[in-house]
Formats: sequence, C-alpha cells, structure tokens
Amino acid sequence: MFGWGGGSIDLIEYSADEIEYIELFSTDVNFGLHMSVLTEKGEIQALIDSINSFRHTGNSLKHIFKDGLFLGGSVLYGTRICLAGGTKISINFATNYSDQPRSDMEVSYWIHQPGCNTLFPNECRGSMELYFELYDKYKPIG
Repeated sequence: MFGWGGGSIDLIEYSADEIEYIELFSTDVNFGLHMSVLTEKGEIQALIDSINSFRHTGNSLKHIFKDGLFLGGSVLYGTRICLAGGTKISINFATNYSDQPRSDMEVSYWIHQPGCNTLFPNECRGSMELYFELYDKYKPIG
C-alpha cells in the first residue's frame, strides 16, 4: 500500500470522471505564488497518472542524518482534489532541494487530514514536469 518496497505510490484512488476540479499551488517564490485550477478531464487524468507513477523512496527521516535538523527551508507543492460531491482532498509534496531537475525530483508527500500530523512523511521520486506545466498554463492573468 502507498508504494512500500520501491513501487509506485498510487496515491490518488479517483478517476478524472469523479473529480470536479483540481487546484495546484506552490510556495516556490521563483515560480510564482498563485493557485491554478484544472477542469479539463484529460489533463486531470494525466496529472493523476503522473502522481500515481511516482516511486516510493523511503521516508524523510533519512534527511535528518544527512542534513541535520531544521536546516534550510522547504518548497511546498499543493494539490487539492475537489470531488464532484464537494469533498476536498489535499495532497502535498515538499522538497528541501529546489535545485533538482523537474524531470526527476525526490519529494516528501502526505495527504492532509485534520488532526493528523506526519512527523516524517514518506518520500517518492518522479517527474514534476506535468505539474509545473499545468500550474503555469492555468495561472491567473495579472
């Protein structure tokens, strides 16, 4: 489940037909601080497939031994899935290494749930290129 053993994370259990829209946002000041909204079913499904194909790489505890505690800052990449019935699911990705190529990024990931805090989230590796492409394509004008 959720990619243990190096397999794909298969995090999103919904198809594009069950989703009304997806909101993308980021705290990367170099990329722009805005929210993009995806409504096109083909693009939603492509993003789901891209995220689900990420490969599990362990958890973020390994970075404490490598980098130490509380050093640097994280860049957050948020994905809020809004189901047709009104339910919203937030999936977050974060990295402390913004110099990684978008085609092969290792990121921490977690599903945001009220009352549930993950101290050492799982990590995965995959291409964030489609995320950035769609984020930029649907950014607000102005």
